[in-house]
Amino acid sequence: MIEFALTRPNLNDAFFALTGRALRDDAPKLMLSAFVAALGKDFRLLLRDRVGLVFLTLAPVVVITVAGLSLANLYGATGGTSAFLLPLVDEDGGRVGQRARRAAA
Repeated sequence: MIEFALTRPNLNDAFFALTGRALRDDAPKLMLSAFVAALGKDFRLLLRDRVGLVFLTLAPVVVITVAGLSLANLYGATGGTSAFLLPLVDEDGGRVGQRARRAAA
């Protein structure tokens, strides 16, 4: 008597039948190592480009500041009040400091 079992083909069997080779089981590890290599390459390039690093740091600060100042009234600043406190230091009491104080008032 001959016994046999019917099994449903899976992706590994279909891939082997079509290509003659097995699927790679280490595909997630391979993808992660490729991602880490690309990330390392980008960081090395960024460290060489000092101007790009400065702009990458300053650009978000400028955008957030402009957006915050332009949307201040929407988020609670009223009438003639300012949404932020701007400290002004006048250590010598000179003409420029007095003009800046009058202009900011």
